[in-house]
Amino acid sequence: MYRLLWPLWGLFFHWEIFTGPRLVPARVSRVLDGDTVVLASGRHVRLAGVDAPELGQPTRSPQKDAGVFARRCLEHILAPSKRQVRIRIQGQDIYRRTLGALFL
Repeated sequence: MYRLLWPLWGLFFHWEIFTGPRLVPARVSRVLDGDTVVLASGRHVRLAGVDAPELGQPTRSPQKDAGVFARRCLEHILAPSKRQVRIRIQGQDIYRRTLGALFL
């Protein structure tokens, strides 16, 4: 009985603790670096669980930038989806940036 009532209670009050996190449709307007995107709404989302090189971080070969390579890889991953994604906000990190998971 409670297995049915708890989710309904959560839907009524919009509490994710009862219904689980929601996937919200979003559009990525640009990729900042290998682990941060900007949504069309202007919100910056850092990808949860991803630690990409920063822009300007050198590689073993000279004149190469690991951060630029990471950004291009993320752009390449998002290209087939035309940047239409679903996002699940997972909170904030210690620097108060929005953390989230993107789904194509």
